[in-house]
Amino acid sequence: ATAGMTGAAAAAAAAAWAYAGHETVGAMLAWTVLELGEHPEVLAKLRAELDGVGEKEEEAMAGKAAPPPYLECVMKESLRLHPPITFFSRALTRVGR
Repeated sequence: ATAGMTGAAAAAAAAAWAYAGHETVGAMLAWTVLELGEHPEVLAKLRAELDGVGEKEEEAMAGKAAPPPYLECVMKESLRLHPPITFFSRALTRVGR
């Protein structure tokens, strides 16, 4: 636990982070599916790329292979168009160097 944070507070913080991560991933996937439905040419190109991944599926599932490049581009574009977190709030902790 972090200094000054009780075990219960740490557990609550971890649960909040897990939920926030789940929600943002769900939102990203939902927007990506919507965009793919509106752009069948992108979906066709993505399917063609993923059809060629079959022989490397075991490595990909084990996290040993890099994601297919077009899939990565599609996901990044979806995040650019529909960011799940639209702002970051920051606080000034000191002035100057």
